[in-house]
Amino acid sequence: MTSSPDSTAVAQKNTLATHRTIITAFMAFTAVALSVATFEYMMVPLQIDLAISVDGLTGLTLTPVAASLLVVFVVGALGDRLGLRRTMSGGAILYVLGAVLVMVATSQAWVMAGRGLTGIGGITLAITGLATLNATCRDAKERGKVFGYLAAILPATFLLGALVAAGLTDSWGWRTVPVLWILLGVAILVSIRLSPFTPVSGRAKGELATPILAGLVLAGLGIAATTLTSNRAFAVAAVTVAVTALVALLLLMRALSHPTLDLRVLRPRGATFIVGAILLTTAVNFYFFVNLFIQYRFQLPLIQVSLLFVAPQIAGVAGGIIGGRISSRWNAPTAATIALGASAAGALCFLFVRAESPVWVPIVVLTLMSLPNSASVGPLTQLLLDGAPAEGSGAASAVRSALWSVGGIFGSIALGSIAFTAFTASLTDSLHASGLDLSAASALAEKIRSGGIVAEIQQELSATAPLSGLELSGLTSGLGLAQLHALHLLAIIGFAMLVCAGILLGVLAARARKDRVAHELQTLNNSV
Repeated sequence: MTSSPDSTAVAQKNTLATHRTIITAFMAFTAVALSVATFEYMMVPLQIDLAISVDGLTGLTLTPVAASLLVVFVVGALGDRLGLRRTMSGGAILYVLGAVLVMVATSQAWVMAGRGLTGIGGITLAITGLATLNATCRDAKERGKVFGYLAAILPATFLLGALVAAGLTDSWGWRTVPVLWILLGVAILVSIRLSPFTPVSGRAKGELATPILAGLVLAGLGIAATTLTSNRAFAVAAVTVAVTALVALLLLMRALSHPTLDLRVLRPRGATFIVGAILLTTAVNFYFFVNLFIQYRFQLPLIQVSLLFVAPQIAGVAGGIIGGRISSRWNAPTAATIALGASAAGALCFLFVRAESPVWVPIVVLTLMSLPNSASVGPLTQLLLDGAPAEGSGAASAVRSALWSVGGIFGSIALGSIAFTAFTASLTDSLHASGLDLSAASALAEKIRSGGIVAEIQQELSATAPLSGLELSGLTSGLGLAQLHALHLLAIIGFAMLVCAGILLGVLAARARKDRVAHELQTLNNSV
């Protein structure tokens, strides 16, 4: 039986409309990545132009992170309550307004306000974009491919956004970079108008206190973790807010019969394994540490460093697509397990970076690791969202965003603390072995760790302790050896964390196979 021309035309029209919705979701998800990828290339000229201190610049970096964590669960609730179209449109408007404020800013306060709005707008777009994909793509094979493409967006945006932002800043100044954000926000608004969305879920309207309190917990802990070393009093205040909010949240969740904070995506069997794998995987961020390693070891200009990272970012794009294809052909647990195993092997390859290795060696290793690491993102996202109820896509997407943020923030801080502690200890030992007093060696190592200018320290040291000055500057000793020890330690820890994540998903995959076999046997017995 053949279909009529009218039915074929209707099917083609529906397919085109679905594709428009998926593209809109991809564009929305790109917003956060674009603002993060491009801001670092406007930081230095912005700091000089507006006379912003180093602490102030740190605050500008943290502002969108804190703002997004604060509203992450509120956005999920609003997406399920008001509908994804309205919520996404509101996010795009806030994103554009924030970009405009940054573009015309004449003081640090205006930049901070703009960054806060782009953070709120960006997380709104990311959550609603992910929820849209989850609600639109229900076929298992289609979901695997779509979430794979989603995983490729992040490295692709960092690749293209970094190059464009560096060129714009060098040619026309830092104020041209927010124009990219504005153009993307406007394009999203136009695309929303042209795309169909699933209707409002009809969830009962209730309080917003529980999602607000949950956001306060995350934001407080995130701010405390990132400011602990620079502003201890502020970190203590942030922890106090987080703990108070947590106590209030627990009391309110017990008191309310139907709290708005929706955590049902965490209830299905095996969700704990998925959450553990996500937190472990997102904690291992070798892009940041290899970037630092290359900048400090080879003293290259920022634009050259960004060009070096083109290959790992391209590998990340390819990895996201490949991970989606594997997930579509087999299943998400198997795809994620394979990807994490390969990523762990890639992390261990950093042990092959030696003191005399040229700059391309760590880049090649990072490229080899980036492909499978990115390949795990789509399957992990699919695994988590597969447990979401149909009317709770917004809330489930908010949980996913929160997990990725928490894993990234606390993982970077923990691994960074371990790496810099190893660096300081190794450098102290080297300087002490060269004849420098242990307390003096420790003080110099701490000074370098805290951002002291190495050339000035080395010049002073050469005048008072020539042997220690030579030790400090050697590639196979002093500073060079300390950097290498820190990288190697991170390789071992990253390998262990990724193996643990792979084991969790391997257990989940084994359970899935066992359940599938049991279901097939039950079906066979029933038929007999």
